[in-house]
Amino acid sequence: NSADRVNGGFLSGLLHKYAGRRHPSKHILLMNFLFSEPDEFFDTYTTVSAVIENDGIQGAQKLLTDRSAKLVNLIEKSQASVTTVAEQLNIPASEALAHLNRRYGVARVRQPHIVGTSREGLLCNMLQRGVSRSEISKALAIRRAYIKDYLAQRPTLKEQWTRAHRAKETESHRVQLLTTLAAHPELPIKQIRLLPGNGFQWLYNNDREWLQQVLPAIWRR
Repeated sequence: NSADRVNGGFLSGLLHKYAGRRHPSKHILLMNFLFSEPDEFFDTYTTVSAVIENDGIQGAQKLLTDRSAKLVNLIEKSQASVTTVAEQLNIPASEALAHLNRRYGVARVRQPHIVGTSREGLLCNMLQRGVSRSEISKALAIRRAYIKDYLAQRPTLKEQWTRAHRAKETESHRVQLLTTLAAHPELPIKQIRLLPGNGFQWLYNNDREWLQQVLPAIWRR
């Protein structure tokens, strides 16, 4: 939690004490520096994994240069704001701004104020419905960190969002598991748990009572 604050000085000693790039703490710390939210990491991981699987490491490296070129090209041709172009390319606006400032000297374009505008109404509505911060960020071109801060300043809304979001997550994972079970009725639960998107582990950790009703046999052993 404090890796990017004044206590960050311990990093050098930690990372150089052990040889090689495989030190697990190094990867955790790098993820903390690079991504503001877990959803941002998982979105990037999914995209890059798919590219590597299809086109190899060179494809992933090309993805970086292609996205940079597209970002600059769209801004120059369309004269659209950085946030609008970032949304089109499915990347966080903060990442696009940082990249442009660092590599191309493009002036930082400030996002319009949210509070008191129609966008705030849309934001509150989506939060009350339990829409994930990742989805809201993409739909409204708002940084996920801003949404987090917005909720922190409004405890009642945060509680509403937490309940609604948990309900949506629960329903989504229940559907995932039931769909997987229906598609593979012949597989034992050990193999079901190895299938992508099966939902079992999340339900085991967060909705075990329902899971026991659906799969009572696994608790009778």
